Amino acid sequence: MSQSDPPMTDATAILVLGMHRSGTSATTRVLNLLGAELSPHLLEAQADNEKGFWEHAEAVQIHEELLAALGRTWHDVREMPEDWLQRPASYAAIDKIARLIRRDFAGNTLWAVKDPRMCRLVPLWKEALRRTGVRAVALIVVRKPGEVANSLHAREGWSEAHSDLMWTQYSLEAIRYTHDIPRSVISYDDLLADWRSAVAHMGEDLGVVWPCQDDDASRQIDAFLSPEDRHHRASDEDSNPVEPTGPLSIPEQLYALCADVAKGRASWSALEQFDSRYREAASLYRGVAEQKYALDELALERINHIRLIERELQSVANQAAQFSSLATERNNHIELLAAQHQLIIDVASARQVRIDELEQAAADRDEKLRSLNGELKATRTRLQSVASELLAVRTKVAGLSSEHGWHITDVEAPARRADEFDDAPRPEQPSDVQTLADLDQLREHCEELSAVFELTFNRRWLLRRLWDVTRKRFTLRRELGTPG
Repeated sequence: MSQSDPPMTDATAILVLGMHRSGTSATTRVLNLLGAELSPHLLEAQADNEKGFWEHAEAVQIHEELLAALGRTWHDVREMPEDWLQRPASYAAIDKIARLIRRDFAGNTLWAVKDPRMCRLVPLWKEALRRTGVRAVALIVVRKPGEVANSLHAREGWSEAHSDLMWTQYSLEAIRYTHDIPRSVISYDDLLADWRSAVAHMGEDLGVVWPCQDDDASRQIDAFLSPEDRHHRASDEDSNPVEPTGPLSIPEQLYALCADVAKGRASWSALEQFDSRYREAASLYRGVAEQKYALDELALERINHIRLIERELQSVANQAAQFSSLATERNNHIELLAAQHQLIIDVASARQVRIDELEQAAADRDEKLRSLNGELKATRTRLQSVASELLAVRTKVAGLSSEHGWHITDVEAPARRADEFDDAPRPEQPSDVQTLADLDQLREHCEELSAVFELTFNRRWLLRRLWDVTRKRFTLRRELGTPG
């Protein structure tokens, strides 16, 4: 204890000890309602203890860490290692407990702390309380071993034999480690049957005056303690004193002795003698127990290894499932690609058919173009011939036009002469003959002119027809998309 931490000389700490499922939670809450302070850092209530555990959460953590460092667990039935108090882990635990006491209970004259694991770790708390100057007292709570076994079987699935060994080990270590401090023992049955007498007996044994003994505290305790909370009840026992010998099992004998001590019918020395005899008997199977736990550790190691293999197998199975899913997905993808590929093939086939049709159409077009080109060439040749003929016709027409003009003049002259002849006296017969001959010649010239005009008209029709053919050819080329 440092100089900055003054001793808590006016304080008393009640160490509530007892096997798991023995009623320590209910007893601690009763002490709290009577005025004993509890830490603000308590474990939360759970389904198996809805009214609360009333355990110091950090104290439980310190106990678990130390037991693990010593190779023990809270459900171990072996003795603690012989030198466990001298190990570094124990010194560290004492320091933590001392800091916890100063932090949570400074200024409190009466407080309580409870954790079933404390039955095996009382020396730690006694040393920490000695360092802080707090007076230590112990309250040991016992419950019928059969009821504890039933409760643990319901919660943990343990056998009655394992629960009996734990119950005996916890109870005897609590008795063994509290021989040098004020202590009291109370049964869970007595607490539920008549808590007022039980707490009066506890206060007398521990040298404690309860701060809260008014009617309000009594009503709260009456409301808190309920027989319905006792889910596992053993067969009724005779209320008469029972000697620690006979047909009763060792746990039953120990419980009977504790009940007798609680009622003042036996002394603590009887319990200490029972502890000595039990330890002598336990030495016979200590080696077997060590072998059993060694085998348990090996079995646990193998179980963990099997679980690891199972997790790996599960992982492999999950990977196989993933691979199967990927394979299915890839098959679906392949089927989709195959369908798309078939679609592409169908489209390509359709396009090839269309290409063949277009090529055939192109071939037909080329053939038609070649035919049209031949016709065009022939037409051009004919056109050139017609143009030459037209030129000749034009030349001839020009000549005939001139000649026609001359003939008109020649015709007009005979016509005038005929008129003159009609008006004049008739000449001699030779003159008329000459006139008729001239008329016949004029008619022939007129017929030739008519023929020339008819030939000119036919040439113009032929040129128009050639122009229509040429225009249709260029129109067809534009429709087929071929260059001219």
